[in-house]
Amino acid sequence: MAASRLRVAVDAGAWEPEPTELDFLLSLFSSEERAACMAFRRDDDKKRAIISRLLQRHAAAVCLGLDFHQLATTRTKGGKPFVKNPRPDAAPLNWNYSVSHEGRYVILCSESPAVVGCDVTAPRAHRPGQPQAMLDFLKSFRAQLTPPEWDSIMALQPDEAAMEAQFQRLWSLKEAYSKALGLGLAAPLGKASFSISPDSSCASLCLSGAEREDWAFRLHKLPQGHWAAVARAPPAQIVDAHGVFSATLTRTDFEPEEWRGVLTAPEPAFALVPVCSLLPTQCLDNYEAAGGDIY
Repeated sequence: MAASRLRVAVDAGAWEPEPTELDFLLSLFSSEERAACMAFRRDDDKKRAIISRLLQRHAAAVCLGLDFHQLATTRTKGGKPFVKNPRPDAAPLNWNYSVSHEGRYVILCSESPAVVGCDVTAPRAHRPGQPQAMLDFLKSFRAQLTPPEWDSIMALQPDEAAMEAQFQRLWSLKEAYSKALGLGLAAPLGKASFSISPDSSCASLCLSGAEREDWAFRLHKLPQGHWAAVARAPPAQIVDAHGVFSATLTRTDFEPEEWRGVLTAPEPAFALVPVCSLLPTQCLDNYEAAGGDIY
């Protein structure tokens, strides 16, 4: 089971690829994927899009044994990505993944048999544009924060760094919840209230005042002030309007004790990896010849 549970992060901010390097990586994708990557106007967004697709191919190759070059992915109506290829008979039960990017980092998390959602949040210094004043920034999210969440941030005044970190943790939890649920931007984030543990390693969820013990949430502190959240969700509760992702789940019902074991399974630490580690071994020589760094 551990081999199916990945936590991988790439520091896109530290990656400065040569044009020939980008061309080589894009050549590994389908024409539709290449067009999607190149549709972004900002170079940083193009880099994140390329890394995201490499992460997805890498994860499917590692966890499902699929051919890196033959991977086909799509998304649900709510935006959750998943593998379209037929699953091998020995594939981990319900294996699925989630991706996120903000600031310097692109991350991927995978799970089995829970449905996973993940999100990474960057401090204001690593967001595009001129940083807002702290209170103005927080007030722009006020409607999506519950009163206890808002109070937990305000209680940290006047320490703006602590306030920002608390907001990042809460926001990444809400986004991880929405991605696991399958609603994406349509999720009612203001109805999901999170309480974070004193050591900031995990959190509990309340929906409309009721604690949801059938979900699990873990938090990870990444370098340069970034935070990541990972949600483990019951497969029976996901929203999939067209049923395409649900069809890849072979089991959705679990006995309470069995499910408790899924939620309390050890949480891996994030592996911070370079772009070259996402490529198949047989691609490395050509990647290096195109200007890529191998290490």
